[in-house]
Amino acid sequence: MKRLKREDWANSWKRNFKPINIKGKLMVRPSWEKAKLKPGQKTVIINPGLSFGTGQHETTKYCLEQIVSLRRPDRQQSFMDVGSGSGILSIAAVKMGYRPVLGIDQDSEAIRVAKINAKRNRVDQKLVLEVGDVVDLGIKSRKKYDIVCGNLIFGLLKDHVVRVISQLKTDGVLILAGILWKQFKDLQKVYEKEGLKLKHTDRRAEWQSGCFIFDS
Repeated sequence: MKRLKREDWANSWKRNFKPINIKGKLMVRPSWEKAKLKPGQKTVIINPGLSFGTGQHETTKYCLEQIVSLRRPDRQQSFMDVGSGSGILSIAAVKMGYRPVLGIDQDSEAIRVAKINAKRNRVDQKLVLEVGDVVDLGIKSRKKYDIVCGNLIFGLLKDHVVRVISQLKTDGVLILAGILWKQFKDLQKVYEKEGLKLKHTDRRAEWQSGCFIFDS
């Protein structure tokens, strides 16, 4: 009987978390991995934890790509992350120059972790992280955002479509992710019924994500 080699199981899982290059403008990496950055490229350090969002998941990666692609350096753009988890998207938004940035999550532990991540990335003074739920979003909210991101489950995005849309400026972009591709068409119809149209979509494995704008 062949004897198995001893292995440091406490660290073996780290092999799965490698730096992620987002369009050459953003690098997401765990603290133990080093990565050579391109000139002007920003970096976000996120370690795996109990809160969702390391950049490894296809839906998170899509959101990161859109945060980079939608940034307009010649103008001020605000950003809201509904269901912020680890804070990765909010932190990335600050790094890319969005102001102001707000991240909310119903889980107080997720917000605690997100604040630690924000401090690790030295952006804790440049964003607001609060305990909050999609059901708490004000339909008549006066404060609206250029980019609103909802990386949530199908049911929440469908049931609270009006609340989600109410946070978006008339010329803003809504990023929706966390949706199985089999459910995406149904969700698209729900948002189109409320006056939005699909600007961009991408399917990766069993997931499909998309960007929506108001249909003018």
